[in-house]
Amino acid sequence: MNSSASTTPKRRRRASGLDRVIQDKDHLVRVGYYTVARQAFPSDAALAAAFPVHRSRITNWKRGEAPDEYNATLLRDLAVAVDELKKVYDPEVIADWLFADRLGGPRPIDLLREGKLAEVLQLINAASSGAYS
Repeated sequence: MNSSASTTPKRRRRASGLDRVIQDKDHLVRVGYYTVARQAFPSDAALAAAFPVHRSRITNWKRGEAPDEYNATLLRDLAVAVDELKKVYDPEVIADWLFADRLGGPRPIDLLREGKLAEVLQLINAASSGAYS
């Protein structure tokens, strides 16, 4: 073993073009999710309460920092729910719907936090058919 090789600092591998494209694509997808989800909230601070995280986390995500897996999934699910809710309600009342108590059951936002998007979509479907609002 060459002793000079062991003391030479390793060069940090540069991201390949493909790595950068993938990172950029992931960032664009997250920004898309943010854009859809944000339509239901009057501010980033209000959106942050849905996670709950400090509003600076939302700003960091918009700038390209990747959220942890839990928050990335929640952001995606929240965007899906908001997109569906926009078909039923005005955006101004969607946050209220997400945080509203549902006849003793969990709030829709709590279901999303538990990874239960399908249950939230069922509630939205029921609301759109007039069965439950």
